[in-house]
Amino acid sequence: MVGGITSSYLLESDLQEGDTLASINGKKVLSVQDIRLELLSFSGSSGALELGILSAATELEYRIDVPVNNFLDSSESQASPENFLGFDLLVKLQPTIGGVLKDSPADLNGLKVNDRILSVNNKSIQSYEDLSAFISGYTGSSLDFEVQRGDRMVSLNMPLAVRTNAEGIEERYIGIIPGIQRSILSSIFKGVYETYNLSSKTLMFVGKMLVGDLGTQNLSGPIGIVQMAGDTAKAGFLPFLYLMALLSISLGVLNLLPIPVLDGGQLVMLGVEAARGSPMPERMENAFFMFGWVAVGSLMIFAIFNDISKFF
Repeated sequence: MVGGITSSYLLESDLQEGDTLASINGKKVLSVQDIRLELLSFSGSSGALELGILSAATELEYRIDVPVNNFLDSSESQASPENFLGFDLLVKLQPTIGGVLKDSPADLNGLKVNDRILSVNNKSIQSYEDLSAFISGYTGSSLDFEVQRGDRMVSLNMPLAVRTNAEGIEERYIGIIPGIQRSILSSIFKGVYETYNLSSKTLMFVGKMLVGDLGTQNLSGPIGIVQMAGDTAKAGFLPFLYLMALLSISLGVLNLLPIPVLDGGQLVMLGVEAARGSPMPERMENAFFMFGWVAVGSLMIFAIFNDISKFF
């Protein structure tokens, strides 16, 4: 969600505080991770950065083309690319229902999983935080909800319940958990798409490192991986699981690079032998393997040096 606008160019555009960043260069972004990946994929480029913005006032999407020159050209900007959009990015949960507590007001009065709350008492709701703040400050006994359920709108009236939280303070609630639930089939499609997206981004970032558009400080070795694993484990099981998936995909893609001693190099050598119609000379094969070991060993040493240098 758009916070304070810091770019003079964007101040003269249609962008308003409270609008939502929906896409970057035509790619939908649903999380900070998505935003970072798409911005980094544009690093080193000049031209127009296309932002798709969902208006809070009209609920319609519009486009802003932001001119950039050698975008994200420093290690500082590449470490936190979302800070260089020209506006403050407020990370808020979408007002979509991921779970309904049993026998809660939401359960008893018709709210369902994947419903999106549009308004409460005719007040527009842009995030789950907006809903929570409205309920905590509300003094009435019931609320009128406008909900989007699939392709139709549903109106619901719902009483508020009261409970005592862990600090012993009474609070009002309706009994919902934010999030999105997917079917098994849609989860499979989502997993396939994310695997493809992260694989292509990995190859793109390797290419950008080689040409200098992306700094090598983004390269991490075993020390950095352990540190990231510890940080994400503290954040929760799902962030940790996401990191494990990201590492698995990255290692799988890198393993297919055409470097001897990696599987990709083996495939290249088999292809050469198939084209020749005979095995490669032993001397040439040994030279290829030696090159591969030197390349992979040098990369590992550099990555470990990168990890250590971050502590100083």
